[in-house]
Amino acid sequence: MTISYDDIRMRGYDFNRELEDRFYRNWIGVLDEINLPELFDRYQEIFGVEALAAVRERQPASAEEDRRDRHLLGMLFTAHIDYQTRHLSETIIQAESKASVEWRGTPLPYRSISPAMIRARSRQERLALHDLAVKVRMEQLNPLRANVAVKTFEIVRSFGFTNYVELCGFVQRRDFNQLAAQLAPFLSRSEDVYFNYLDEFLTKYAGIGRREATVPDLASLRRVPDYDGHFPKNNLLQVLRETWAGLGFPLEQTNIQLDLDNRPNKIARPCVSAVDMPVDVRLTICPTGGYSDYVDLFHESGHAQHFVHVQPGLDFEYKYWGDRGFTEGMAYLFQHVTYNPDWLNKKMNFQDHRGFRKFNALTNLHHLRRLVSKFLYEKGLFEAESVKGAPARFSEVMSRGTGVYYTPDTYLDMDSELYAAGYSRARLFECQLRLHLEQRFGMDWWRKPACGDLLRDLWRDGRRNRAEDVLAELGLGGFDPDLYLEVNLAQLREGD
Repeated sequence: MTISYDDIRMRGYDFNRELEDRFYRNWIGVLDEINLPELFDRYQEIFGVEALAAVRERQPASAEEDRRDRHLLGMLFTAHIDYQTRHLSETIIQAESKASVEWRGTPLPYRSISPAMIRARSRQERLALHDLAVKVRMEQLNPLRANVAVKTFEIVRSFGFTNYVELCGFVQRRDFNQLAAQLAPFLSRSEDVYFNYLDEFLTKYAGIGRREATVPDLASLRRVPDYDGHFPKNNLLQVLRETWAGLGFPLEQTNIQLDLDNRPNKIARPCVSAVDMPVDVRLTICPTGGYSDYVDLFHESGHAQHFVHVQPGLDFEYKYWGDRGFTEGMAYLFQHVTYNPDWLNKKMNFQDHRGFRKFNALTNLHHLRRLVSKFLYEKGLFEAESVKGAPARFSEVMSRGTGVYYTPDTYLDMDSELYAAGYSRARLFECQLRLHLEQRFGMDWWRKPACGDLLRDLWRDGRRNRAEDVLAELGLGGFDPDLYLEVNLAQLREGD
């Protein structure tokens, strides 16, 4: 089937809008079946090898066209893989949406187990809930995900790449071997301080030392009941509105749709769906109460504000595809407003927050260590092109990185694009950008319209720019894991 370059772009735009809409409705619990096979079949002309060849063999007329084509190829490669695995993926989505366990004599949807773990008031409850989730993953989800992984290995080789790491490096213009060499030392350099503070924290809040702790005990890093009183559930949306208004972004004057309702099959993970940025951006969270609600909403609102400030005429490739490090970095920027000392004083009337900020510094170290570990594991998995022995490798790498025993059941919980690498870079990018904003506008940058103007300029190009390029343009150099460690170590010691 012959298809022109312009038709590929037009059909790709339509496909992404429809895909985003279906996933969003599934996430909020109003659409049980996304029906990926039907959707992919209607757009099958852009998922074949002919469409890929049409873009790969094209000779761009400029560096900008080459950049845009790399974004387009990233979408087409991923879409081709998704098309070839569409029936398996639909089965996984349906299985996850419909799976439930028995908890205290009543059915509990699988997607509701995670928020239930966060709300749990005892370690015994967390362990029991975790065991139920592990059973669903091991028996119902992982066999299907393993089939998708094996099929993906085969498809990537058919593109002419050695493995998925090489494919991602080509599309993202990035050397993942170099990135791994840059990130891996962070694990050894931060290990002693992280392990010591983690042991202190788990002993206090989970009632168990680090060496005896397991994954469910890390749920205590998502929510510390001691601080819930400072983050009332009924004030969540009002605080968000006031914070954004301070930057010159009145929430009511944007195209952001908010969904805060709880539904039985609603996904626990907060999500933003940019159906057609900047005119149709949808944000959903599943409030559970306490500080975690603020973290989730502020993070996702960072995505949403980024997407609604994209210039309307921007090429669609820059709307739907690009550097995860940049867009996730923007989300982290606003997530971390929630422990800005000026914001805590003025918006939450939270004055003695040293212990709270210490908790956040530990959380920051934990998340980057987890992400770097996951990236290194995923890189090895894709280079080996085999799931044989992967559960044990995953457990080993993640246990060493997080400091507690990591069960192997989530060894195939992966998004496309080597997402853990993107999130690792996003955390480094956010830290350096945040320090820049504090130095330029003050600790209260979050309520300075001039800072809002700077962010608008960064957002207008959607996902066109890479995080490292933005740092360079701002005169901040490259990624600096040592600075990330230094900043969070200082914050930990302030709380001692």
